[in-house]
Amino acid sequence: MIIALSAAHQRTDLTSEEERIRFAEYLSIVEEMAESYYPLRDGGWNMFSFGPPTHHYVSTAGLALHTLLQLHSTGLCWRGDCNTLKKMITDTARWLTEAFVDEGEGAVGWRRLPDDELPVVSDLSISISGSLVRAHLDVGVPLPDRIVSSALQQLTEFRLRSYHPAYQEITDGVKYADSEGRTQRALLTMRVMWYPWAIEGLVNWLRYVDRRNYPPEMKRALERSLGHVLITLSNAMLADMGIAPKWVEGETGYGLGAVRREGLTKWLR
Repeated sequence: MIIALSAAHQRTDLTSEEERIRFAEYLSIVEEMAESYYPLRDGGWNMFSFGPPTHHYVSTAGLALHTLLQLHSTGLCWRGDCNTLKKMITDTARWLTEAFVDEGEGAVGWRRLPDDELPVVSDLSISISGSLVRAHLDVGVPLPDRIVSSALQQLTEFRLRSYHPAYQEITDGVKYADSEGRTQRALLTMRVMWYPWAIEGLVNWLRYVDRRNYPPEMKRALERSLGHVLITLSNAMLADMGIAPKWVEGETGYGLGAVRREGLTKWLR
């Protein structure tokens, strides 16, 4: 909702001044609601608005960082305070950086939880590394070399990836006390899609290698992966969108929008 409202507020060609004022009011309400998932203001975000406040979830923090950066890119602030928004971006990026795992072959990236004993979720790492490099480029958040090398390796290998499997599923659960004091357990399964976040990540990492003057071979490798994802896999993606839920179409559209946002429309021809 924050991404949608900030985008609508920005489209002066499609909305009236009265509508934008109303969208800004809605945005403030949604931001207040979102704060219930950010109880400790320490950079970690929760899947549930109830349960232990320390129960931070990596995928939620990753999506929150994307949301905060999208809000920042439109020139809007967090409940009217731009310093608060920048601090939230910095703190969330730091928390995600600290949650990064590097335990050798097959165990590099992010798990569901910082103290999780399950394996790294490779598709989750796509979204998070993409948000961290955007935070670095747009806000100046530090980006450790170990995350850079891991992300670039993963992204350059996309030139060999098939569209399916289109997602991984991860589950989180918390125990909480209901209104009568009884212990309950809430479970939520989340579908982690790789395709839209691969596009979004490739676009931002191309910005990164340009700014850092990497050798042309690295830029070419990332462009090859982007071309494969956008063109070679397009038929499989479109067939999937024909049977996918609307929210999957929306998330895919968001990823594709990053190409147009950064002026890489040659890939959409």
